[in-house]
Amino acid sequence: MSQKLSVVVAIALFISLGGQLATAEVTFEWSTVGNPGNAGEDCNGIDGWANVTDLSCGAVSDVYMIGKHEVTNNQYMEFLNAVAKTDTNALYNPLMGSDPRGGITQSGVSGSFTYNIRMNMDNKPVNFVSFLDTMRFVNWLHNGQPIGVQDANTTEAGVYNIDLGFSEVRAAGAKFFIPTENEWYKAAYHQPFADGGDTDDYWLYPTACQPSRPPTLSETSPTLDRTWRTMPSAPSGIPKSVT
Repeated sequence: MSQKLSVVVAIALFISLGGQLATAEVTFEWSTVGNPGNAGEDCNGIDGWANVTDLSCGAVSDVYMIGKHEVTNNQYMEFLNAVAKTDTNALYNPLMGSDPRGGITQSGVSGSFTYNIRMNMDNKPVNFVSFLDTMRFVNWLHNGQPIGVQDANTTEAGVYNIDLGFSEVRAAGAKFFIPTENEWYKAAYHQPFADGGDTDDYWLYPTACQPSRPPTLSETSPTLDRTWRTMPSAPSGIPKSVT
């Protein structure tokens, strides 16, 4: 299969069905990814996997749901206001307030920091977030979006034990979690032929199509800016599994 077009993703998470809430509860729009136990497709020659043999992408055993959109500045701001009055683990990156691509400002002093949205940036994807920030955001969601210091009850445990560093081992019963590459890949490209998909059950582009040419920038990005938008049908925000 031809090389697939990459998609910019801010943060992607999953939630399984399955303290005190922040001032405005963070919610997400979901899209169901069905057909559990599907076969993967050969990844040889796709993206960075050239000349790799016997590599299958997109095989997932469970039904789950994935967010339709990236995590926004507004959603991440709620997270910061809940747990970063004293920002022990630097969940706020100063570039969020100074870079044109940032969308959140920080005010006050440590112990009483507050966070606000920059003009017209509330629903744009959050930028300048690290992988550990993402893990802590997932833990916070799993723990019920509590308000408090950054500890095991809020950000440091729940789905991921932050003491283990970048380990992506999910705790049993995780309500939210970062998707594996196969989980994201399936959500982006898989649709069974019997349900209107391509003949091999995988689309070339995450817009559910097999064009003879790559889509133009205006076709893939309503704002003409790849930094802010992904393919219209591409999964890029929070997801959820069905048990």
